[in-house]
Amino acid sequence: MKKWYLLVIAAVCLFAIGCVRQPEIHINGADKVKEGETIVLEVEVTGRKEEVSCESDDATVLTAAMLDGTTCLVSGVAAGMANVIFSVGDYSVTYRVTVEAKEQTDNGDDDDNDDDDDNGDDEALAYVNVVMDGMTLEEKIGQMFVVGFYGATIPTATRQNIQRCKFGNYIFMQYNTESPEALLELTTALQDGIRDLVGVPAFIAIDQEGGKIVKFISGATHFIGNMALAATGDAENAYLVGKAVGTELRNYGINVDFAPVLDVNNNPQNPIIGIRSYSDNPEVVAAFGGNMIRGLREAKVMATAKHFPGHGDTDVDTHYGLPRIPHAMERLNAVELYPYVEAIENGLDAIMTTHIIFEALDTEYPATLSHAVLTGLLREELGFEGLIVTDAMEMQAIVNNFGISEAAVLAISAGADILTFTESTTNSVTAYDAILNAVRGGRLTEERIDESVRRILLKKYEYGLFADCYPRENALTADLSAHAVLNAQLGEKSLTLAKGTFSGLDKTKSTLLISSLLTRYELEPGLSGDNNSFAFVAKTHLASMGYDVNYRVFSTNKYADILAAAQNYDQIVIAFDNPSGKQVDLIKVIYKFNADIVVISLDKPYDINLFPEIDNYICAYEYTPLAVATLIRYLNGEFTAKGVLPIALE
Repeated sequence: MKKWYLLVIAAVCLFAIGCVRQPEIHINGADKVKEGETIVLEVEVTGRKEEVSCESDDATVLTAAMLDGTTCLVSGVAAGMANVIFSVGDYSVTYRVTVEAKEQTDNGDDDDNDDDDDNGDDEALAYVNVVMDGMTLEEKIGQMFVVGFYGATIPTATRQNIQRCKFGNYIFMQYNTESPEALLELTTALQDGIRDLVGVPAFIAIDQEGGKIVKFISGATHFIGNMALAATGDAENAYLVGKAVGTELRNYGINVDFAPVLDVNNNPQNPIIGIRSYSDNPEVVAAFGGNMIRGLREAKVMATAKHFPGHGDTDVDTHYGLPRIPHAMERLNAVELYPYVEAIENGLDAIMTTHIIFEALDTEYPATLSHAVLTGLLREELGFEGLIVTDAMEMQAIVNNFGISEAAVLAISAGADILTFTESTTNSVTAYDAILNAVRGGRLTEERIDESVRRILLKKYEYGLFADCYPRENALTADLSAHAVLNAQLGEKSLTLAKGTFSGLDKTKSTLLISSLLTRYELEPGLSGDNNSFAFVAKTHLASMGYDVNYRVFSTNKYADILAAAQNYDQIVIAFDNPSGKQVDLIKVIYKFNADIVVISLDKPYDINLFPEIDNYICAYEYTPLAVATLIRYLNGEFTAKGVLPIALE
């Protein structure tokens, strides 16, 4: 009886198993894609309700990723054939895709390029429209934010605010990037989180300008800054730097660089731009900035030119005040706008706005909040079709004059696509709520939101983020030695002997090195306090080369001691960044009793005007590890300074 009962149960189970319907997976779409392009495959599953997944069986030929349960993105990597494997549970089917090499014309342009662009644009727009159809208003507004937070992991409050507001894009500061390993985990966690939440990959941005403004140091090359780069005299160098910087950023999953600075720095008293600008000549700025943008784009990192319409001619820092620029349009067109116009004509993808009032355009609102500037000038007159991103909305120029909520609505009304908040997400939530309420209350239309979100998603599609938004597998082991060599070469080419005949220290003479302290970052690993200074680092290296050398690090309370010590040395080298007060006085007093003095500018070259009596004046343009290492080699007579001043001195 018992055996009979078990046999019946077994038969029923076998019958039930046999009646389970096998799934059917239907794939609709093209079976060919070109290198560097993406196709969309529509996936339909019948017979099972389980989630479908896809993968490529050869990632060197193509990549495949599900956007949602019915859409797969296939991106061509290299010419060849590979399978996309679609799976539901233990059942799978393969779909063969051919990746075609891009045909080249004799001049290197893509064959039938215009037709390809049109087809690609149509495909991208169709894809983005499908994505947007599945998004709520709240999710769309979340795409219009770049938000920051403190630390190398996502704080609980930030995670909750992302969940609530669906913030779709992020910005890293140096406190987010101190460990390469942690950075990889952070970028991955952010992409996982927002893709699970909304189904759209994130822009992850950073200020990696080079020189004094870099936010990613450990695990990356600390590249030369803009004015130093322009001092090399060759704009092609900016392309090389852009390509290298972009490669390193994309390795870690960072896909947007808030650079380059296209401001024409024609005000020596500018407290915030200065050496972040390439030059006081609009054509030089356009040439170097345009090449930097080209290099970043080739590395699949979106450049964001800043600070439109121009932050070069002000003596007020927008972090703390609201500047006004009174120039007429004739002057703005000839100087401030020139580099932006050139970049726009060459396909610039994104522009960052400035919190400055341009009286010729709008006497009431700064550019970030001005419809006349963002829509009237930038969109309609200049024909810009890319993303308009605001500078940080927490700056006092905005907060003190308009408040977070009102400024957020004004910026979107003016034409901004993305609002930037670099600090905690508290202010971001305030701005988000203001925009959401403005739509619900009729002050903003949902069509206006859709305009920006469509532009944002199209750029994410264009930069391949829907197919591949994660860090590279070799990020931690990538060989950056070629980048280091390039950087050292550019440092040497940039060093400028602005005045004099100096070519190296005399080993037979005693030397005193005097400098200011650097607090922004380490000149060499492990340095702190007075040791993190040009004077200490140069003394250490030059002493090892056989020089009779000592050093002092300047502070006001050491003025008398340094002045007394200087009288005991044959030759003096003084290096300051932005000298003022007692520093200027020290140089002038020492020169009176010892004319064998070399002055080095570690920041703006305009400082030479403070010392008309000095015979030898060197411009390094920045206080960075690269500049210090270059100067040490120059003091040792290893090369001749051939840099050219990128600015005109009075």
